Amino acid sequence: MYHLAVLVSPHVEPLPPPNTGSIAINGLHPSSSLGYTNYLYAQLADDTIHGYNISFNAESTAFVPGDTFQIQGLAGVPGTHLTVTSLSNPSGGASILAFYQTEGNDITGYSRDKDGGQWTGAMVAIPG
Repeated sequence: MYHLAVLVSPHVEPLPPPNTGSIAINGLHPSSSLGYTNYLYAQLADDTIHGYNISFNAESTAFVPGDTFQIQGLAGVPGTHLTVTSLSNPSGGASILAFYQTEGNDITGYSRDKDGGQWTGAMVAIPG
């Protein structure tokens, strides 16, 4: 047989208010899709694609200062779907890749080293 003992104190400390935090991407396209690998990707209202490094730390979640970028390529079709990934390189590093539409009948892919550098891109026509 088990017995339950409950200790009750006449003095009750109120809980402190919860800490909350938030981050916002200004100028986000109203129908932007989002993608996430090492970075959060989003389309801005000017149709350009940007990446944001985010430090996920509960109520202290924040953008990593100085670690955002714009993909240096063609702007996306308004509201384009984003597909992003990260791939290991034979040299031991990694590349980040983003795929989206720039004309509406294509898939355009851009890649660069995850630590920075120039974006390269190629358009793949979709046979119709």
